[in-house]
Amino acid sequence: MTTATSTDRQDDLDLEQGCYVYGVVSDSAPEPAAAQGVGDPPAPVVLVRHRGVAALVSEVDPTASLGSPADLRAHASVLDTVAQHAPTLPFRFGGVVRDVQAVTDELLDPFGDTFAAALEDLG
Repeated sequence: MTTATSTDRQDDLDLEQGCYVYGVVSDSAPEPAAAQGVGDPPAPVVLVRHRGVAALVSEVDPTASLGSPADLRAHASVLDTVAQHAPTLPFRFGGVVRDVQAVTDELLDPFGDTFAAALEDLG
């Protein structure tokens, strides 16, 4: 995964990889520029923005096993880091979807209003 600006970082995700989802924030949340995600090697965490909300994701090899102590620490660290700067809806450890399009189609589009309302309550 390549580093890019906040507006185009999600475009740099490799569509051959799965997307690990850490949680949801407002689309105005800052990019988690230094956050490293789960997996070996860990991939940078980026925001996938859609209609006022954004999912915190990183690339993962869909064939690799997750669940090591390092993965659990990385998951918690991403959420702790982001929550210091923006209201965050955390997801349980281990949420992987097939690609960036699935993040939008299966998560942000159908549940975006619910996420936005929950984030408003936290803010």
